[in-house]
Amino acid sequence: MSVNLITHRTSPRSRQALFEKTRHRILSRKATQNRSPQQLLLLLDELMKFELGVFLLDNQGINGYWIDHVVNWVPTAQKPPEMSELEYIIYSQFPSALATRERHQIFLQLIQDRIDLVQCALSVPCGLMSEFFQLNSEHIFSTHFVGLDLDERVLELTQLMAERKGMQENCEFYWGDSWEMNFDNEFDLLSSNGLNFFEHDDEKVIELYQLFFNALKTGGSLVTSFLTPPPLISSVSPWLMEYIDPDMMDLENQLFSDVIDVHWNAYRTEDQTRHQLESVGFKKIRFIYDKAHIFPTVLAEK
Repeated sequence: MSVNLITHRTSPRSRQALFEKTRHRILSRKATQNRSPQQLLLLLDELMKFELGVFLLDNQGINGYWIDHVVNWVPTAQKPPEMSELEYIIYSQFPSALATRERHQIFLQLIQDRIDLVQCALSVPCGLMSEFFQLNSEHIFSTHFVGLDLDERVLELTQLMAERKGMQENCEFYWGDSWEMNFDNEFDLLSSNGLNFFEHDDEKVIELYQLFFNALKTGGSLVTSFLTPPPLISSVSPWLMEYIDPDMMDLENQLFSDVIDVHWNAYRTEDQTRHQLESVGFKKIRFIYDKAHIFPTVLAEK
């Protein structure tokens, strides 16, 4: 089935075609401030050496499987022999990867604090649904969990995860577009990460938040996130540079912007996000920041 995902492709291209297309795009651009096209081509060569690198190049985005892989990667003091040098740097030192892992832990804690009072919870897009499967509570076996995702392959993996956890009886999965869901007053908690920073249209994001609001019961909680603008593009960036390696920030920018040309660049501020959530009815909105203020978590109530 052919679908249009805003986060990634559904049909991978051949590695040779992918390499040639990216190489042509790099050579067609002017030299960036810090790296020449030849240096960017060296980064391209390195990206082609590992699966995440190839996926990022092919999709210019990321899916639930790879997000799960990044958030659950266990940091090591030295590079594991099976990882390439660039791969290890991405996982262990890139500001976005560090913030993503921290964001995941914040999600887990917020949901953990509420799970014993939750009868029904929704994850959208659910990815591998780690924010539910990793909860530490006997109550998870009596809570009804629902996952919605447009990526059929990821949904299949998530169903297998539910079976391995012994949770297949209280998990339900739907294939579908998040902007077309029609749940009404059904959930005590809704978890969502990974859509708004791919969508530049503010009205579309507000439309999504309205669907979240509709899906929740009165008193229900929304746990979501957004990406803040980096200092390279915004004078009001909230990033705390004392917690960010400037060399890694520069390398990440060169890799993601100049080589891969990623699509997760719909940045928003706290004020913008608060206004969007309030406009659809959410109350008691709270922002919980990662250490570097790159990837805030939002807790809001219907």
